[in-house]
Amino acid sequence: MNCSNCKQDIPNDAKFCPHCGIEYSTHEHAASSDVEPSNIHDRQQPSAPHPNIVKATTFINAYWAFFIDSLKSPTPHGETADKKHYIYGYVTFGLFSIIYGFIFFFMTRPLHSFSLYVYQDSFSFSKTFFPALFLMILITLMTVLIIWGVTRILLHVNVSFHDVVGRFGAFSTLYLALAVIALILSIPRIYGLLALFLVLMLLVYLSSIFAVVYSYKKQSKTKVDPLYATLIVYGVLFIILALFWNRLALYIGMNML
Repeated sequence: MNCSNCKQDIPNDAKFCPHCGIEYSTHEHAASSDVEPSNIHDRQQPSAPHPNIVKATTFINAYWAFFIDSLKSPTPHGETADKKHYIYGYVTFGLFSIIYGFIFFFMTRPLHSFSLYVYQDSFSFSKTFFPALFLMILITLMTVLIIWGVTRILLHVNVSFHDVVGRFGAFSTLYLALAVIALILSIPRIYGLLALFLVLMLLVYLSSIFAVVYSYKKQSKTKVDPLYATLIVYGVLFIILALFWNRLALYIGMNML
């Protein structure tokens, strides 16, 4: 315990303080023994973290485990992903869409110097990042919608939209990992490697579509081969992009002017 006079440490059974000489009675020892442990307990009791912080930490850890498992074993993990994992799918879509927006911004940043031909403000962050972000989100959701429609109509699989979101999100973790590398390469403008990774990203994106469609083969109630179903997904997606590409390009251009 501590001396009440000089605040120095003294033995619990001391009759007097060896530092200042003050005497202690038995009653004072008993009172000190009763009070001090509770004070120590109060001082050592840690404050509970905020519930929202606990929820956020739990979700981040769960998504990280989902990401690592999907990256290590894309096929087995992707085939078991369903609507229980749909929130992770949306997080994956959001992350690689954000990264794509940053890549587009860093790729167009050198155009600031061509002030003779364009206004420098045309390639500001808000006029390059956000159009690319919204474009990637739109393409991704369109892809999931087409996969869902083809799976239900051609393969006759009773699957929900969120099932496809969870499964496509699991197969898209490799795409997300490549997007992170491409972002790193876009900052110092290593365009050679960046172009290679952009091509790899496109191939992985198309492969993820095939993997999702093929994963429903065992549940299919028709004789339609998943390969042909995947080609139909590609065809519908490319037709939609071709029909609306001019409008999308105009939208991006108008936002950059």
